[in-house]
Amino acid sequence: YTLMLINGKKTEDGSRKLKHNAIPTVFKHVRAKHKRKNPLERFPIPKKKKISCIERGEVVENILNEVNKSEVCTTEVNAMKIHEKECVLILDEMSITESVDYDTSTSSYYGVVTLPEHYGQANHALVFMLGGISTRCKQTVAYYYTGSSVLKNIVLSIIKYTEEIGLKVNSVTSDMGAINQAMWKYSKHLNKLVDFQEGMDLKFAYKLTSEHLDEKHFNKMKVSRATSVMNHDVSCGLKFIASEIKDDSILTTARFIGIVDKWFPLMTSRNPGMALSMKNDKVYNETITFLNEVIEIFNGLKILGQTEKISWKPIQSGVILSTTSVINLQNKFLLEKKFDFLMTSRFTQDCLENLFFPWYVQN
Repeated sequence: YTLMLINGKKTEDGSRKLKHNAIPTVFKHVRAKHKRKNPLERFPIPKKKKISCIERGEVVENILNEVNKSEVCTTEVNAMKIHEKECVLILDEMSITESVDYDTSTSSYYGVVTLPEHYGQANHALVFMLGGISTRCKQTVAYYYTGSSVLKNIVLSIIKYTEEIGLKVNSVTSDMGAINQAMWKYSKHLNKLVDFQEGMDLKFAYKLTSEHLDEKHFNKMKVSRATSVMNHDVSCGLKFIASEIKDDSILTTARFIGIVDKWFPLMTSRNPGMALSMKNDKVYNETITFLNEVIEIFNGLKILGQTEKISWKPIQSGVILSTTSVINLQNKFLLEKKFDFLMTSRFTQDCLENLFFPWYVQN
């Protein structure tokens, strides 16, 4: 819309007038396979009310309904192939500073909770995004300022609106909340490896440092930090330490890290080589067997809490739920829908993290 308005001409009263012949200019940089002879038929001109809102800098309210009512979205979906309509709904929260500010462009205040039936100042921004499964695409469909957890009705409403325009939501991806950090107190085996390789020019696990094992550094959890601990190099280093100091208990930690290191790429595959596929029956069966073993391991895992009592942790629920979901999804897409392969990264929150990244850099 912004580009279309720029191509419009100002009238005598200073307002912009949208011209039909400005439309082709907007889409001249679109990739060749997306070009059409008549762009006006594929991209309907927005209604005057919508254009007026954009000119005044207003944010259109009730974004949920925009998914269903948008003529552009509906026209785009109708042009998709059947397999391109398969998608996943992803939601995530971003922490924001509680503050109520005045927006001069809309002459209104913002910073309060906008989630239905919730009130008070917002401390989180909740974003919903649709991502393609067979096609690399993403679209933000709704966002709210919130101070509490997401409502089930909101998720169901988005799924309803999305499927009404012809898309098929196959799964919903969200995080498990703040992971309990107490378990990192019991990383004595990893500390031994850090101490052993300190001062060495060639380290077994060169990415592993004492900072990765200090829980105060986990206030801002990053995947890169987690993979610095849970990787093949650390597993091999622990096995070497076990043989040097004759401590077989370290082998348990080494084996567990090795399992997680193998599990993570399978759950975040980004290319056909690592994707789940039935082209090689032996590899496929070994992969599914391994994923089922991971579920059994985390189901029987016993983690001590701060009170020295064994308790069920969110990480166990997260691994079991996500792994079970991937097994069920591969059954649907590889066995039923006959997909050649399934890249599991399409079901992660990476697209939302990319959306949040500019904000993280600035703050």
